[in-house]
Amino acid sequence: MKGPDDILALPRHARKRLRLDKKPKRYAKERRGPFDHETLLRHLQEVRTKSWRKYQGARNHGDPTVYDYRKEFGSWRLACEAAFGKDPIEVSKLDHNYIFKTILDFNLWTLAEYECKRSKFPGVLPSKHRVLAEWGRWSTLKECAKRYSVKLVVDEYIKLWRRLGQKPKLADCRDVGLVIDKAIEFYKTKKELDEMVALMRRHE
Repeated sequence: MKGPDDILALPRHARKRLRLDKKPKRYAKERRGPFDHETLLRHLQEVRTKSWRKYQGARNHGDPTVYDYRKEFGSWRLACEAAFGKDPIEVSKLDHNYIFKTILDFNLWTLAEYECKRSKFPGVLPSKHRVLAEWGRWSTLKECAKRYSVKLVVDEYIKLWRRLGQKPKLADCRDVGLVIDKAIEFYKTKKELDEMVALMRRHE
């Protein structure tokens, strides 16, 4: 939402296009669920899509939302892996970018988890020695991956904020299947998350 100073600073042609009295759309609440683990898996296998955007666009009234899957499985990707199996990662260039991608794809946030997963997929995940040779410290790699994950969530949160025309509530996020827990954890509270997003939007 633009503040008075932002509006006053606009050039004439931009100011004339403003519609400040436009009311945000209200999202109709829908009754759905509760859905258990097996029901969610069965439904995802029936619709046969691995894209959460396509799923959200095609879902029928009363069907599980993307939020339902993320809440049950931890992420949309993990839900797809449970329903369809894990896709192999093609090794094209084993460098710091590839290692970074494996952390996100396999949802590995501790070195112990990484080494355990590597014991099962030695042809996919590089050795601990190679990881540290590329990144120096595990904590650096983890923080970079964490910030990237938060950035993806914040980007979707900003899109929802623009669409609503006001600061989204937790219920608004749930209605569109947006899980903002990681962003709230990163910024400590939802209030601080909202303050940071509001600051970002002033520079749009």
